[in-house]
Amino acid sequence: SEIDGSNTDNLRLFAPLNIKFLDYTNGKITDARAINGELITIQETIVFRQDFNTTETQTTDSGSEIILGDGGIMTRKGQTMTQFGCQHKWSVVVGRSDKGFDVLYFVDWNNKTICRIGYNGNDALDEINGMKAFFANNMTFLWSKDNPANGYGIASVVNQRFREVMFTFRGVNETYTDWE
Repeated sequence: SEIDGSNTDNLRLFAPLNIKFLDYTNGKITDARAINGELITIQETIVFRQDFNTTETQTTDSGSEIILGDGGIMTRKGQTMTQFGCQHKWSVVVGRSDKGFDVLYFVDWNNKTICRIGYNGNDALDEINGMKAFFANNMTFLWSKDNPANGYGIASVVNQRFREVMFTFRGVNETYTDWE
């Protein structure tokens, strides 16, 4: 907790063994969000649903209730939601479906696609909207320049009123010489 007038706080101090490491072979953690009451972690090559304090109640044939799960925090390996991942933190955005559920959108640079994860599963939006060739040909020059503070990279926003998700790709294609 924070002490009044102090320049420091204890919000980033963890007790021993009170930390969870994810498999680093999937890349670094790009983002972690609470989506529809579940903890979602996005790594560079995969998206997981983490088991966070999970218990479930089942009713037996005799009418008694059985509680399943241990209620532990991230005691099991997360469930894979998609093999798409995200390498650019600022491309991750959350919108709402017409039924009121959270929908996660992000850019997967490795696969040159924009992904959507909702209750009906995951989709690669470029394949649905016929943009696959465009992304494959035009996204390569931004790879190492994802720095919104310098005005380069990917930024995303949701316009919930019109149910639109907008991605801005900003950079300089140094191989394109027609501007000189």
